[in-house]
Amino acid sequence: MESNGAVYAVSAPSLGEWILAVRPDPERPHEHVFVEPGASMPLNEYEDRIASTRPVWRRVWP
Repeated sequence: MESNGAVYAVSAPSLGEWILAVRPDPERPHEHVFVEPGASMPLNEYEDRIASTRPVWRRVWP
């Protein structure tokens, strides 16, 4: 997948329904988080769960 340079946001509480968790970026905790598995799961399941969140993404830049 190619990056288009856009930045997206998603409401952290909405990630729980996909069994995903957020962890603040230690270098920029007020600006960025990492979206990680909320439980142990195979990589392909994690990737599918991330992809399934796309309907709730909100473009914030540019």
